[in-house]
Amino acid sequence: MSQKHPAQTEGWFDRSSINISTSYFANINYLTNPVSIARSEPKWFIASFKEPPVYKKLAPSWSLIGKSKQGKISLEEYIDIYYQSVLKGTDPFIVITELILNFGAELTLICWEKPGNFCHRRLVATWLEENTGLFIPEI
Repeated sequence: MSQKHPAQTEGWFDRSSINISTSYFANINYLTNPVSIARSEPKWFIASFKEPPVYKKLAPSWSLIGKSKQGKISLEEYIDIYYQSVLKGTDPFIVITELILNFGAELTLICWEKPGNFCHRRLVATWLEENTGLFIPEI
């Protein structure tokens, strides 16, 4: 039997004090504390910050992005590869802890795709919701 993370058993963090959402770069003016989880960012985003808020641990690989953009893999294959290469073996509580320590408890995970279009950020949101009990809406 695997050992549970302290957050799962001891109330390690107060879920009510954590406010995480998702969106995309073009909404930046309407977002609270945007943090990129993209493989790359627009130049204007990088130039907007002394230290751009990026968290690459959740970014898909260039290889996966290329295969997807070229139509070499299906959406289902993308999802499977992303889960296997990025999320599997990653502790969601460590991800939340790193996000909070680096960017604060109120933030918006952003990437390139418009809301309603498929994007890995919603895979991340669902993964975090299912594993931590947080609610992570799309803005």
